[in-house]
Amino acid sequence: MHFSQNEGIEDKTFVVTGGLGFVGSYLCLDLVRRGARQVRAFDLRPSSPWSVDLKNHGVHCIQGDVARKKDVDKALNGVDCVFHLASYGMSGKEMVQFGRVDEVNINGTCLVLEACLEFEIRRLVYLSTYGVVFGGKEIVNGNESLPFFPVDDHVDPYGRSKSIAEWLVLKHNARPFKKSNGKCLFTCAIRPAAIYGPGEERHFPRIVSLAKFGLLPFKIGDSDVKTDWVYIDNLVLALILASMGLLDDVPNNEGHPVAAGQPYFISDGSPINTYEFLQPLLKSLDYDLPKASLSVPRALVLGRIFWAIYTVLNPWLNRWWFPQPLILPAEVYKVGVTHYFSFLKAKQELGYVPMVSPREGMAATISYWQERKRKTLDGPTIHARLFVVIGIASLFSAAYLPVDIAPVTLLRATSLFFFRSISVVRTVFLLAMAAHIGEAVYAWQLAKRVDTENARAWFWQTLVFGIRSLRFLLKRSKRDLTRKKDVDKALRGTDCVFHLASYGMSGKEMLQFGRVDEVNISGTCLVLEACLEFEIRRLVYLSTYNVVFGGKEIVNGNESLPYFPVEDHVDSYGRSKSIAEQLILRHNGRPFKKNKGKCFYTCAIRPAAIYGPGEERHFPRIVSFAKLGLLPFTIGDSNVKTDWVYVDNLVLATILASMGLLDDIPNKGGHPVAAGQPYFISDGSPINSFEFLRPLLRSLDYDLPKAALSVSHALILGRMFSAIYTVLYPWLNRWWLPQPFILPAEVYKVGVTHYFSFLKAKEELGYVPMVSPREGMAATISYWQERKRKTLDGPNIYAWLFVVAGMISLFSVAFLPDIGPVPLIRAISLFFFRSMWMTRAVFVLSMAAHLGEGLYAWHLAKRVDPANARAWFWQTFALGFFSLRFLLKRAKS
Repeated sequence: MHFSQNEGIEDKTFVVTGGLGFVGSYLCLDLVRRGARQVRAFDLRPSSPWSVDLKNHGVHCIQGDVARKKDVDKALNGVDCVFHLASYGMSGKEMVQFGRVDEVNINGTCLVLEACLEFEIRRLVYLSTYGVVFGGKEIVNGNESLPFFPVDDHVDPYGRSKSIAEWLVLKHNARPFKKSNGKCLFTCAIRPAAIYGPGEERHFPRIVSLAKFGLLPFKIGDSDVKTDWVYIDNLVLALILASMGLLDDVPNNEGHPVAAGQPYFISDGSPINTYEFLQPLLKSLDYDLPKASLSVPRALVLGRIFWAIYTVLNPWLNRWWFPQPLILPAEVYKVGVTHYFSFLKAKQELGYVPMVSPREGMAATISYWQERKRKTLDGPTIHARLFVVIGIASLFSAAYLPVDIAPVTLLRATSLFFFRSISVVRTVFLLAMAAHIGEAVYAWQLAKRVDTENARAWFWQTLVFGIRSLRFLLKRSKRDLTRKKDVDKALRGTDCVFHLASYGMSGKEMLQFGRVDEVNISGTCLVLEACLEFEIRRLVYLSTYNVVFGGKEIVNGNESLPYFPVEDHVDSYGRSKSIAEQLILRHNGRPFKKNKGKCFYTCAIRPAAIYGPGEERHFPRIVSFAKLGLLPFTIGDSNVKTDWVYVDNLVLATILASMGLLDDIPNKGGHPVAAGQPYFISDGSPINSFEFLRPLLRSLDYDLPKAALSVSHALILGRMFSAIYTVLYPWLNRWWLPQPFILPAEVYKVGVTHYFSFLKAKEELGYVPMVSPREGMAATISYWQERKRKTLDGPNIYAWLFVVAGMISLFSVAFLPDIGPVPLIRAISLFFFRSMWMTRAVFVLSMAAHLGEGLYAWHLAKRVDPANARAWFWQTFALGFFSLRFLLKRAKS
């Protein structure tokens, strides 16, 4: 049976239980792409790594428990088809939590079936598992005629519960609805192989983590053991086809869906040994591959030992600090016993054929994990960690602890055997610690350039493990110093490059001069070299107004204006972008060495200040300052005007610029219209920056600036912050160091009129803004209102200082001795409260009030804002009613 591409999907409503998980997210996005009217992602979690992408594509996320009838009814009411993917206990610690496994997999499925019958939902596709027929005995090229594995013989609750649940689902097929005569529920089950792909969250993170720590010492079973795998896109395709196979209005089917009541095995169709399958991934990550082998019986003994230990430790299994078990009995069977199945039935009845080969699937998975590894901290194996920690602890014990402690006597005797005297032992310990500190400081400085986000973590890891940690950072720095390889890898084989990467636009980044030049100038040079080397015909560069503006008024300027003198820029960003743009435009028309007659075309887009939903440079900082009450004044006169550009308009201009570099357009004589040209891009409506921001701040209930500060006074303030943050340079990337209030270049941006005409872009590229400033700001306001609703709200900085300083002062007066400023504060307190007893009573009552308000806020937030309930408690505990009133306001709304 073959179905049309989107049969039974367009204009239908779907719910995906477990919709925020790996498979669920991919399925939701595919349903949206295929034209579904509405897609609901029903999941216990409030968020996941896919949440933002799902919401951006219009998926309706519903938080709830599949084992709670009220939540299930809310999610399934009014849908046309259900994909029941939610499950629990597939691997690791979850497998030992028997009660929760049955609650989700069996009880939850019963509730889904009841809801389908109650709301007359015609189609239910259930995601099952190979485990319903496999329980440890070899199966070669099995098919759907195999009986269920005996429920009592399963070694894990997951396989048993999924077997019962699938049986219930298929048993309910063709069950008639009570109210609607002639209509009934159609069900089917998809039994996938082990799933893999970018973002898989069950098996691969655990496997990679164990490999990273050197805890994959052996393979299980013989080398000729084979199992199935299925790439995520292939599984999603099978689920979609199964839902189509439950349609009862397909011609020639006489009202009986082809998939009704049927199970289907789904895989890539290429059974392979599990360790052979994982080998390319582990090798690409530079992790050791298992060399030794362990027979299945011995692995089962190991698995049962871990099973027993984790069963005893059941109350702590959900703690973050509790590690995953090395292996459990069911997992031994999965990797150590051959079991693979044919998808012939799915091919014949549903038209399923894998669209992604195992080679392509693994390549995508490797690419994902390489990028993920690049963003996280790397380090030594568990054996190296234990060696260093035990060694340092032993040296310290032998050198400084008293001898009468049992193990110290042995450690000291061993140390004296090697080092001859206790003074040498102490010297060795101190030198070792000094070496670790030196290596850690070097790691911190190196990581600030190589791996900025993890610099702090690199410091602490290297402080503990010394060179065994530092060597991983040095290896990473070598990759970083040869960034040309990264650029070449990205640009090879492309037809057009949009060079948008930059650094130092605003805030603390502006003061990191070296990094600004490295990215904006050196990075641009590498991109130009790669374009010429790989004969890429078109390059569009995203520049800035600052290449011609440096603090002097410009009214309706155009592209004939000269570059602002490089040495006169007050910030490294404007200077570096000016140099980079000139490099880009000078490379225009450069011929390729190998391909004579062909040449390289470039142009530059100079955008105004960019705004829109998700903008991450200016608006988060502005909104943060407004929230804390740190926007006390405007800068410059009220008649100062600047340009803004909505992100969709800028994207349109960038696309048009790439088209303007084509040299095969008729009547152009082979010369692209945009070649070598810069273009100013804006919405075409210059406005005072503070007037532009007024609707946004007002919509968020934040105070608007009332006073005004002249440009000259603001420049003094900006230079002060520039000087302070230059002194604090080593800590600029620390999370605890706030953004500077304002810097000189930012004073000019908001305090001096500068706007430009986009006439040249209109005449040569056909650019006309497609989104008006009113529409653009409306979309931006909607985004920020939604973002505010999901985050913690609170009082301004003055309320924080008042309450925190007040409570600290009360505590100091009530309980501290007369040190420092305490006598003065105590004298003021006694003036108001008359006695020390009253002062202490006021402090205790204040703390009790704050605690009571904090507990009330926690209970209220669990209903109003559950994601931030804990944060509401701590903020209200610290600030009392100053915080609680914001939560009460949110509760009313």
